[in-house]
Amino acid sequence: MSQKNLKFWEGELKELKCRAERLLESLQPADIDLEMDVRELQQELSTVNVELEMQCEELQRARQQLEQSQQYLADIFEQTPVGYLIVNAEGLIRSSNQAAAELFGMKKELLQNQRLSAFIPPSHIEAFRRCFKKAKVEKSSQTTDVCFRIRHGATLEARMHFFHLRSAYENENVLVCALMDIGAELTQRRLEQERNQKLEERVQSRTLELTSLNETLRKEVEAKSIAQNKAEAASRVKAKFLAAMSHDIRTPLSGVSMAFQVLEEMGLNEEAAEIVRLGSDSTNVLLELINQVLDFSRLEAGALSLQTTIFQPIEHFNAAVEIIRKDVDRKGLSLEVEVHPEVPKVLDGDPLRFKQILLNLLSNAVKYTQEGTVFIALRKVNEDPVKHQACLEILVKDTGIGIPSEELPFIFEAFRQARGEDRSHIEGSGLGLAIVKELAEAMGGKVTIQSRLGQGTEVRCQFWMDGNSSFPLPGRVPEGKEGTSSAKQLSVLLVEDNRTNAKLLEMMLEKEGWETVNAFTGQEALDLIRRRDFDLILMDINLPDIMGNDVMKRVRTDEALEFNQLTPFIALTAYAMKDDKQNYLRQGFDGYISKPVEKALFFNEIQTVLETRTSTLVS
Repeated sequence: MSQKNLKFWEGELKELKCRAERLLESLQPADIDLEMDVRELQQELSTVNVELEMQCEELQRARQQLEQSQQYLADIFEQTPVGYLIVNAEGLIRSSNQAAAELFGMKKELLQNQRLSAFIPPSHIEAFRRCFKKAKVEKSSQTTDVCFRIRHGATLEARMHFFHLRSAYENENVLVCALMDIGAELTQRRLEQERNQKLEERVQSRTLELTSLNETLRKEVEAKSIAQNKAEAASRVKAKFLAAMSHDIRTPLSGVSMAFQVLEEMGLNEEAAEIVRLGSDSTNVLLELINQVLDFSRLEAGALSLQTTIFQPIEHFNAAVEIIRKDVDRKGLSLEVEVHPEVPKVLDGDPLRFKQILLNLLSNAVKYTQEGTVFIALRKVNEDPVKHQACLEILVKDTGIGIPSEELPFIFEAFRQARGEDRSHIEGSGLGLAIVKELAEAMGGKVTIQSRLGQGTEVRCQFWMDGNSSFPLPGRVPEGKEGTSSAKQLSVLLVEDNRTNAKLLEMMLEKEGWETVNAFTGQEALDLIRRRDFDLILMDINLPDIMGNDVMKRVRTDEALEFNQLTPFIALTAYAMKDDKQNYLRQGFDGYISKPVEKALFFNEIQTVLETRTSTLVS
């Protein structure tokens, strides 16, 4: 119960007692009726007294509760860590708590009736007045940060929060000012600002470093791009140079090779035949060197790809052995050959590279063996039934001069040959094993070598190829032979601008009984084709006036030459770079012969083309 209600009931009780006393004094005892009224009135008065006593007790309890509440609020006000000031409309401090006194560094009594603005320096007074006025006029809560001057010249950085009390304080309208020391907060804020500033400076510095680094990297990338473009341009120039050099070397070399092949069949005496044989061997060594340099150049540029097709590995293995057998017989060596029965009859791989690995390993073994045995085996050492792949191994062992142990770690490096007095007379480029290693790795395999000086060498080359029993057997290619006579006399147009090569090829063709007509330019060839038909056209590519492939295309498309449009064309060229054969076949040639011309392969290709064309026409 409030203090106001308590005073009201106390006044009512006093007034009721006075009325009762006056009423008793006016009553006469003799009057019976009046006595009855008095008794009733006394009873009523007694009841009222009881009620009044109860009200008094309630008022007493309410007063005690009110005093307790006031003390409770006073304790809260006094003990709270937030400083509170009671400020009247004139800005005088009417009261404060202990926290506020401690903030100012003085006793509460000294703060009372002090003007709050007196503690605020001129630099903050305007912000204080604006906040105080707004809170007072608008009767709203307002907050501002100010700096106070406190005892001993110290300063207090605080946040002031003004708000109104709903009731008057000692008959005055006042504001409550809550004070919070924000010095630590401001210090922390300044530290954070300093840290942020330092961080921004570091970020800016790092940004400048990264910008500089990016610029450096950009220049390096640009320089590398320029270098790469130059390297690619140089690679293209190199490829063109190699193609041109290959063509220019193979063309005269073809004449030399064919001349020796023609001489070998002329019934020379023993001394002359030996001279021809030595010249032919030297030609073959030079051709092998050219081929290995070209192959290594393609490997080095990453341009040597595998051309997979279905083939019979055992037949290619035997063919490679037969090619090397004449060198074995000439040196009086023993050649042992072994083909394991597990080797698949048919595989899907690159037969040319398979044969090249065989020939490189065999030629090395024969080259470095002066007496004894060369052993070669073809085995299947592993398989992957899920991928339908077979791992083949070519094992070549010889009883040759061997390789010094200190040379073995470097033996697969390009242009590397083991040194020693026993090797000074042996010719070679040092590329054979390097090419074998690259080819084996391109087919998912590897090459290992073991050797003992003076006892011989063992090389194992393993590689993977696709194998499946469902592969059809490829059609058998006719065996090559020294003479391929035909019951029908063939008419052959030989288009070759090199007159030496043309003469030697003409001699080889006429020895088979075939009619040979020569043309030395593309235009001469077209004129001859217009006048008569031919059974076969051997076409050089690099002619002085018209490229050979353009001559072939004109014949295929010119209706005036319809009687020669079905005549088979064989590209006869010294271009033997990567994919040249497939390129010419895609252009429409029926066959491809690279220079220098080897007689057996030459007639083998002619017979294959003629038989293929005949079977096509019949079907």
